[in-house]
Amino acid sequence: WKRVTGVQTCALPISSLGILLLAGIGAGVAIAATVNTINIENFTELDPALPSRILDSKGRLITEFYSEEKRELIAIKDLPRHLVDALITREDDRFWTHRGFTVKSIVRAVVGRLIGRNLGGGSTITQQLAGTLYADRSDISLKRKLVELWWAFQLERRYSKEEILELYLNRMAMGPGVYGFEAASKFYFGHSAREATLAESAILVVTLSSPYSYNPIDFPNRSRDRSRAVLSAMVEAGYATEAEAQASFDDYWDNFDYTRASTSAFFSRSDEAPWFSEYVHRALGDLLYGSIDLYKDGLTVHTTLDLDFQKAADRYMKRGIELANREFLASSSLRLRE
Repeated sequence: WKRVTGVQTCALPISSLGILLLAGIGAGVAIAATVNTINIENFTELDPALPSRILDSKGRLITEFYSEEKRELIAIKDLPRHLVDALITREDDRFWTHRGFTVKSIVRAVVGRLIGRNLGGGSTITQQLAGTLYADRSDISLKRKLVELWWAFQLERRYSKEEILELYLNRMAMGPGVYGFEAASKFYFGHSAREATLAESAILVVTLSSPYSYNPIDFPNRSRDRSRAVLSAMVEAGYATEAEAQASFDDYWDNFDYTRASTSAFFSRSDEAPWFSEYVHRALGDLLYGSIDLYKDGLTVHTTLDLDFQKAADRYMKRGIELANREFLASSSLRLRE
C-alpha cells in the first residue's frame, strides 16, 4: 500500500492483475453459461425421439414406427406414488431437500474409488440428469464430474424438483432401445407405468441403475434380489408396509415368465395389421416432406382401416389359403398316380 497526497492506493503486481483478469473472464463465461441455460435447455421444448402411432378408424392402435429408440413421455402426476418413492429410495433419498448435490454422497464415492469398493454412487438424481444432458457419463474423470455438478446447479436453479424428476423419468436409458419409465414399463410388463405395482416399481428403478446387468428378462435372479432390497428399504423409510411389499413381490415373481427371450424394443413391438402397416409406411414415405421424421417426430396417423373387419378378413383369408393348399396337394397326388 502507498499513500499519495493523502489518498491510499494499491499497487498490484502484473501477475496479480493477470489472475484477476482470468478470474473475471471465467466469471463472465460462467454467468453467460447460466443465462444460456434457458436457451439450451427449455423443459417444455425438449426434442426427444418419439414413435409415430398408426391408428384405425376408431382410434385404436395398429402399430408404432420408431428407429433405435422407444420413448414415451409421461407426466409425473400420472405415476403411482410408490414408483416415485421407489426411485427416491434407490437413487437419491435426499432429493427433495438438497440443492443438486450432497457432500456425503461425493465423499462416499471418492472413498469407495480410493479403496476399490463400491460404496454407492456419488451423483444425485439432478447430477445424473445433468450428466445425461450435458456430459458423457462413460467418461470417468474429474472434468466430467465438474461439468455434471455445474449443470446440476443450473437445473436446480431453473426448475422445480417435480420438473427435474419428470424430465429424469422420461429421459434415462432403461434397456435395449428403451428410454424412460413409460416405455420401460410397457416393454417389461406389457402395460403403462401408470399401472405399475409396488414390485414392478422396484424392478424399474433397479433396471435404471444398470439396464444390462439388472434387466429382469436376461437376469431375473439378479433383478429379483435387488428389487427385494429396494422394497425392504421402502418399508424401512415408511413408504410401504412389510405386508404390502411382500404381497406385491410374491405376486410378481410367482407369475414371472422365465422363458421369455430378450430382444430390442423394436422387434418386440406389436402390429395388429402387418400388411396394412407396411402399406401405410410406404404411403407416408411419399407424403412426408422436409425435415419430418416418421421415426422420431411422434406423428399420429389416422387411417380408414377397421381392425374388427381386418381380423375377420384375415380369418377368411387364412381359411381360403388352407383350402387352396389342400386342393393343390390333392390334385398333385392325383397327377402322380396317373
